[in-house]
Amino acid sequence: MVSFDSNSVSVRRFQNFGLFKSIKIEEDDGKVTGKVEWYEYRMAVDDKEFWFFLSHVISPFKTDDLIGFNNTGNVCIWPSEEVLAYYLLKNSVHFKDKSVCELGGGMTCLAGLVVSIYSEADEVLLTDGNETCIENVQLILERNQDKFGKTVTNSRILNWSELDSFKEYKSKFDFVICSDCLFFQEAIDSLIETIYFILKSGGVAFILAPSRNGTFDCFYNKLHSKSAERFYFYDDYIWKLHSENKTYNPNYSEDLHYPLMIKIHKSKV
Repeated sequence: MVSFDSNSVSVRRFQNFGLFKSIKIEEDDGKVTGKVEWYEYRMAVDDKEFWFFLSHVISPFKTDDLIGFNNTGNVCIWPSEEVLAYYLLKNSVHFKDKSVCELGGGMTCLAGLVVSIYSEADEVLLTDGNETCIENVQLILERNQDKFGKTVTNSRILNWSELDSFKEYKSKFDFVICSDCLFFQEAIDSLIETIYFILKSGGVAFILAPSRNGTFDCFYNKLHSKSAERFYFYDDYIWKLHSENKTYNPNYSEDLHYPLMIKIHKSKV
């Protein structure tokens, strides 16, 4: 049974599914920047424990920082990102010796980070369209650098509407991952173009996002119909958490919080 704090009151009433446990770290090694707080994140999957460090941006945001599709990831870790990270960890065997790119990863690129650390991927690129996000992601990479093994892991700003700025990634990646990036409709066409542009022939993209007033279906309907599948159910444990929250948590909205999945297959040439 899921337990809930009835005294918790905030604009964002449902925080996450509790897949990760986080502990704030008391710094004593000179890594405090004055703009972030460090946390140790842990998760258990199939009786295996995974852990790493994340920094949370604590500097106050101006209104302008919270407007636009390339700024939303600055706010927090969203349920879709949390679930995508869990799903990729559980299926990490598929990424061994492969190249992976996360699009719109926000202030932590959580899903891409766990792939970098635990899948033995050949290469992982973490991206977002916002400079503040990528600055924080770079701090996270530096803090976790001893965990990547042979996986080449980098971060960079990547704006979906500027294909000419990342021409070197054309048909480069075996996998593209993305979570909760579908709610700004003006960016959908650029996101779709970017996914197909950077995927290799035969490559696969995993997209997780809630229904959110039909935005998920709008995105799906714009995809090449023969190359995409959508899933309402894709993991037993996530479904269990969803069902419990739907039944017992008054702050939980299926439309806003339960991530649906789209799996895109780029046709082989």
